[in-house]
Amino acid sequence: MSSFQEQQALEQSLSNLDSIRPLMDELRQSLQEHLKNIEQLVIRKRANYEKALAELESQKNELNIKIKKYDEEKNQISLILRREIEDKEKTSIKVREMKAQQERLTKQSEKFHSDIKRLDGEIEAKVQKLNDEKAMLSDQKSKITDKTFQFEQMLGMRIETGGENNSISFIFKNVDPDNFQREVNFVLDPAKYQIVKTSPELPDTVVSEIMDRFAKHKEIGYLWRDMRIKLREKLLEESD
Repeated sequence: MSSFQEQQALEQSLSNLDSIRPLMDELRQSLQEHLKNIEQLVIRKRANYEKALAELESQKNELNIKIKKYDEEKNQISLILRREIEDKEKTSIKVREMKAQQERLTKQSEKFHSDIKRLDGEIEAKVQKLNDEKAMLSDQKSKITDKTFQFEQMLGMRIETGGENNSISFIFKNVDPDNFQREVNFVLDPAKYQIVKTSPELPDTVVSEIMDRFAKHKEIGYLWRDMRIKLREKLLEESD
C-alpha cells in the first residue's frame, strides 16, 4: 500500500473514531454510573453487614449473659436440690431417731405405769398394814386403859410417856425379893412398834421372841407379863 492510501485509511479511521466518540463517552459515563452504583451497593451491603454483625454480636452477648444466668440458676437449683436431698436424708434420719425415741418413751411409759401400779399395790398394802396397826394400837390403848390399874397393883408397874420419839416406858417394881423398890423397865417405840431399850439389858433374841408372840396374840397384858418375867430373871441372874 502506498503512503497516500495509508494516509487515507488513517483519516478514515479518525473520522470513524470521531463518529463513535459520543457513544464511547456515553458508554464510559454509563460504566462510571454503574461502578458508582455498585460501590454504593457494596457500601450499603457492608453497612448492613456490619449492622447485622453488630446485632449478632449483641445477641451473642445477650445469649452469653442468659447462658451465664441460666448456669447460675442451674447451679443454684442444683445446690437447692442437694440441700433438699440432704435435708430429706437428715429428716429421714431424724424421723427414725424420733421413732426410736418414741419407742423408748413408750417402753418407759409402760414401765412407769407398771411401777406405779406396783407402787400403788405396795402403798395400799402399807396403808392397810398401818390401818391394821392403828386399829391394834387403838385396841391396845383401850386394853391398856382397862388393865393399867390392875397391873399397877399386881405387878407394881407404872407407865411413863413423852420420851424420845414419843416412846413409852414400862417400869416394874416388886421384882427383887430383897428390895421391893428396885425397878426394871423396857421402852417401846409406838411408831416402829419395837422395844428399843431394856434395863437390865436383855438379849435381842429374847426380845424378838416376845415381840413375835405379841404380834400373834395382840394382848398387851401378856407382853407386860412376859417382859416382867424376863427382866426379873435377868436382874436376879446379875444379882447372883
